[in-house]
Amino acid sequence: MSEPKRKRSDGLETIDRIVLFASAELDEVGPVQFNVIRVLEKAGVSRSSVYHHFRNREGLIAAVEVQRLLEQLTLTNKTTREFISQAESAEVILGAIETVLKIAGSEDGKQNRRRRIATMAAAQTIPVLAESIADTQMRGDEYMAGTLQVAVDKGLIAPTEPLIGIAQWIGSLALGRATVDLATEVGGDEQWLSATMFSLRALLNPMK
Repeated sequence: MSEPKRKRSDGLETIDRIVLFASAELDEVGPVQFNVIRVLEKAGVSRSSVYHHFRNREGLIAAVEVQRLLEQLTLTNKTTREFISQAESAEVILGAIETVLKIAGSEDGKQNRRRRIATMAAAQTIPVLAESIADTQMRGDEYMAGTLQVAVDKGLIAPTEPLIGIAQWIGSLALGRATVDLATEVGGDEQWLSATMFSLRALLNPMK
């Protein structure tokens, strides 16, 4: 029983090593001049390892983008937990969320959503990346539910739906907003923002 686990562990270590050196390569030369052979030489792994795990050059670049996306999501979750832990009222929390959503309506925000969608779409064709996204998303939703529980314990909110469902809904907002981006100019999604804040307020049911 231990041999399959060992092989899986070795495989994950190889994946992590390849992505580490691929990330450095991408930072150094950019996607156009990204060279898989150079990555292999620096990582000290066989060419077959790259094609086994990532299929091709584009898949390896996608792996780097996925890793960075997941790191960003993890950081956002931790920052949100810290903010809510220190907040003294639900109105402060809702105000901060509305400000963040307004800023995300900028052109940079739109481009970030496009890149995120492209990255996730590319990753779905590569099992190891799809599994990583699914696992991180699930753990992220659970972490966000825990963050909302902090606000409940502080008496700031009295949610009207299960916390995990609210957490999943919050997590889906970024991708859902991308459809609004297609039909509006920069800053032209006021109705989406108004409806989102109304829904969030109804779900969180602020107490003070």
